[in-house]
Parts: sequence; structure tokens; C-alpha cells
Amino acid sequence: MTELFREEYIDFRRNKERCDYIVVGLAPEGMVVVWLWSPNKCVEVGCYWAEESDAYTIRQIAPGSKTVHDNKTLADYAHTLWTKKADLVENFNKNGLGNKIWDTYREWFTYRVVTEYIDGATGITDYIRTDFYNAEIDCFKEESLQTIYNFRQWPRMKFLNVVWSDKEDIYEVNIDFDEEEVFRHFATMFPEGEDTQAEMVVQIGPDNLHINLLLRNTADPTKEVIFHNADIKVYKLRYSTVGEHISVLNPKK
Repeated sequence: MTELFREEYIDFRRNKERCDYIVVGLAPEGMVVVWLWSPNKCVEVGCYWAEESDAYTIRQIAPGSKTVHDNKTLADYAHTLWTKKADLVENFNKNGLGNKIWDTYREWFTYRVVTEYIDGATGITDYIRTDFYNAEIDCFKEESLQTIYNFRQWPRMKFLNVVWSDKEDIYEVNIDFDEEEVFRHFATMFPEGEDTQAEMVVQIGPDNLHINLLLRNTADPTKEVIFHNADIKVYKLRYSTVGEHISVLNPKK
């Protein structure tokens, strides 16, 4: 964790940043996940398991809560939180308690991100940001941008942002993946028990407004799956003199 806190990265504004928060996530049955976080980078430190205990009181867990003020119990506190989340109650009644989905989110695969300029397009990729289902975030710019073309172990992708230039114009695409489609395509591309490498390919057309997104087997490029359900939005950007986004023009979905 100390080394990760010291590690610098370049954000899309060319500012040097570091992780500056420790984030703890809790899942059913005692799963505890720890991340180091900053706005454009999040690194999973580890996954741990808590042991069930009834030795704690509401005063130890939430000493400033209204539950303590009203002299109520930890069970009362939990019930109050639970009844405010009707969607969680409905999900619990349907699926029960378990952490299987969180284990699935933390599965890793060997792949990389590739930008392809097709049908005569001649853009230059400037920045890539990747968000994953295990809550990790990574961003790549300048020298680090070349490293995204190296294969690495990554979870399933949840969001992808690419910024590129075409002559004097600058464009950006934001891609929100459809969870059901992601799980289906990764199962197709990475069969259980096989050592597969793949590419997440962002194809950019000559008008810079039409994007194809696909997952391709690098050993056999004829094996690919296309993401039809991803929410893809393309923007033409305008920058201030200091290089910051000041408006978004011509969004095209």
C-alpha cells in the first residue's frame, strides 16, 4: 500500500496524481475488499474475510447515530437501514444472501485495449481510461499510454473512455457496457480451462462519430464478438487554453 500511495500517474489534464484514499467495501457473508482510490485510478489491495461476532454494540459501530440516542439496539439499527432499501429487500427475497456475484466480478482475464482507425481514418489516440466490475480504475496517457497495448490480467470491463485527435479536432467516446452482454461475451471468448488472450478493440470510423466495439481472439482474429448493447456516446471536444474540457459539442450516440 505504501508503494501504491507513492506511485504517480498522469490524468487527462496532464496533471500528476496519486491515490489518496483507502476505500473498504463490504459484501455478504463477511467479504471485505480494500482499494486505494483517486478520481482516475483505483487499485484493489486485497480481499479478506471477516468472522461473525456478536461482541459489538451499536455504540461501537455507530456511536453518533440516532439509534444510540434513542437507546435502541444494533438489530434495530440494521432493521432501519434494511427497510429503507426496498430494492435490496426484493433482491434478497428473490435470490437470498450470498457473495457469488462479487466473486464473479473479481475474475481475471488476459486481454488488452486496442484502438483501430478504419476505412481511412487517421486519428491519434491521446488518452484511455478503463473501469472494471471489481471497482478498479486505470488511466493511460503519454508514456504510460503505450503500456495499455501490453497484455495484462484484468477483470471484465465496465466502462471505457478514449480520447483521440484528428488533425486539429479532438474527440472522446464514453462506453458503458451492458452487464449481461459483457458476461456472455467473456464466457464465449474465454472458455473455462483454456489459456486465451484477447483484445478489446475500439474501431473509429473516418467521420470520428461511428464506433465499433468488439472482443477479438488474438490467436485467431476470425473469432470475435461484437458489443451491440453497450451505450456508446461520441463527443467533439473544445478545450480551454490550459487544456481543460470546457464544453462538449455534437454528442452522437
